[in-house]
Amino acid sequence: MQKQEFVELVQNFIVPLFTGSELEGEEESTIRDAEVAQGAGGTILCKPHKNDDYRLIIRREQPFKRFEIQLVRAILEELSNVYKYNIREVAYKKSLQQYALEKAICKSISDKSVDTLLALIYELTIWGSRTYEGERPTFGFIVSPRNINDKTQTPIHFTKMLSRDFSTMLSDGCTGVMFINAKGMLLNYYNLPNISDQNVYAPFDYIKMAKACQKGRVGIALINNGDLLIFSEGELVFAKRRGSWSSFSHDEIIQKISDKTKPEVQEAVYLSALDVSFAHTGACICYLRKDQEKSALKHIDIYDLLSEEMYNAKLEMIKANKGKEQVDEDNMEENENADYPESFSEFLKSDKAVKVCSLIKIISGKKFHELDRKLRADLLAIDGATIVDHDGNILCIGAIVEIEAGSSGGGRLAAARTLGRYGVSMKVSMDSTITGYGYDYKKGKTRTLFFI
Repeated sequence: MQKQEFVELVQNFIVPLFTGSELEGEEESTIRDAEVAQGAGGTILCKPHKNDDYRLIIRREQPFKRFEIQLVRAILEELSNVYKYNIREVAYKKSLQQYALEKAICKSISDKSVDTLLALIYELTIWGSRTYEGERPTFGFIVSPRNINDKTQTPIHFTKMLSRDFSTMLSDGCTGVMFINAKGMLLNYYNLPNISDQNVYAPFDYIKMAKACQKGRVGIALINNGDLLIFSEGELVFAKRRGSWSSFSHDEIIQKISDKTKPEVQEAVYLSALDVSFAHTGACICYLRKDQEKSALKHIDIYDLLSEEMYNAKLEMIKANKGKEQVDEDNMEENENADYPESFSEFLKSDKAVKVCSLIKIISGKKFHELDRKLRADLLAIDGATIVDHDGNILCIGAIVEIEAGSSGGGRLAAARTLGRYGVSMKVSMDSTITGYGYDYKKGKTRTLFFI
């Protein structure tokens, strides 16, 4: 494989899998070096052949785990098999590359169930493009790491069941799953038990399935928009969305959200963004740095603030700026007649406080991470931005952000970029993508921190 081909392969198949990673460059290598290994600072070093004199460097802020190193090794092994045949037909080559990637993903999760997992992905992908009685079907399967014997007189492989329409009614991955052995033989239906722990690294509707996928069990769910989710070791590990695979490096994202001083808040912010992503409702959420909480107020309407402290701070800001800013004739009268209530309690009695009063009742004095996880997702789905301070206090929900001059893109994107100056903001698109923004002090502008 030529060097340029290998660079493109890594850029197209390896880097996109790992959130926050990038191809940094290369280093010299000898025949003694492994094709894939962990490098200095937790990087991944890789080359196509043992005798190549270079290794590419893949870096991200958090060191790569052993599981991820094994995944890269499996992907490169499978993709190298595709290149051996020197295939020229582009469409055929891409289909083989996709199969190679999926095979590597399956091998990285379970060596004993590779064929069954591959077959499941294939069958569920077909169902993901179909409807049954006007509805998109959903499925949930858990694969045992062992070849548990079926002692009944009616053995049946899961592929035969999925070839019939009745199968669409039997499992959804949220409340129940079909349990199969390592060879794909159907064993039984498994009713997923309720769990008290909500801090599971999986979309809210699938936390029960994630918790059931431990001790070698692997779960695959097809959700109602055609996406595939793979669970292992109690969490979401891979998802196929919009035809592309993503690896979920949960710790990496949580680390990027802030400074580790409030891990419970950071985790709640991330999990809520994950929930909204898979619910396809869209959202904009910002977790503020401690030293920027008051500065961010200049972008928030005073009538969206949920606390007396922030209301008073914003009121003082308005008074300080009154008369200093030049206004055009069209807005002159509006600015001159602006009359804000002098106290938060007075504001709460006004007609303009209906939303704020309702939200205060719903939140009941709790911090963001203390709220029920489902409620957090519902609040984030309200049109506008949700802003949380460093300690987890909710400053506003559904706020219309006054964006910076020159901002481009849609409302959520412009709001997320603006708020990224004051902490870490996340724009969750209705197509499920999550993009995180923060401030680059060296360049003096907002930059993208991660994309999943």
